[in-house]
Amino acid sequence: MTANFSHCVARLILTSFIFAIGTAASVSQAATLLSELVAPNRADFTGTVGIRFIPKKPILVTSLGFQDADGDGLQSSHQVGIWNATTGLEVVGTTVLAGTASPLDSNWRYEAIAPFELIVGQQYFLSGFVSDSGDSWTDAGFASGMSINFPADFDVTQDAFRGTTYGNLVSDGGGDNLRWSPANFQYSVIPEPSALILSAIALIGLGWFVWRNKKQ
Repeated sequence: MTANFSHCVARLILTSFIFAIGTAASVSQAATLLSELVAPNRADFTGTVGIRFIPKKPILVTSLGFQDADGDGLQSSHQVGIWNATTGLEVVGTTVLAGTASPLDSNWRYEAIAPFELIVGQQYFLSGFVSDSGDSWTDAGFASGMSINFPADFDVTQDAFRGTTYGNLVSDGGGDNLRWSPANFQYSVIPEPSALILSAIALIGLGWFVWRNKKQ
């Protein structure tokens, strides 16, 4: 094997490795379902409030959160959950704690959960329990001129829901009446198998090249 050929092989393997790692990292970086801040405008309802959404990619939820727009702590604890819209069952949930006990990140306070995978194409509800005269939350359909942009990883249906108790999910509107759930979640996109396979191949190739050079 000539020196020039060896160098070409090394560069090719290294380029493949860097590309594979970059691809895997880019699709798995942490993100949130909601990211933009719209001032809270509601504190006049007791019950469950939320939105429907459908993952377009394999999603791993790592924490659930509740809106704290002012960042000064929550008046009370709030149940937050994700529900399977087909079965009506909660698939993952937690309680975001009162005050500043739950960590603040970009206007939501989060509690970590055991990572939970959402199924591509399955419709889910994201819900948060709110209280009349309690912590304020944002309703994008309640005030004119408000809109919400969601990540490309999801389809978010133009359909809000509410219920008088936690888990009592009732469709409540459509079209422009899209409530911004006070709940949120942090997630990562699970890397596609092709990116992982490419990473493995590049690592094997790099290892082979190093071993080959040592023998020579």
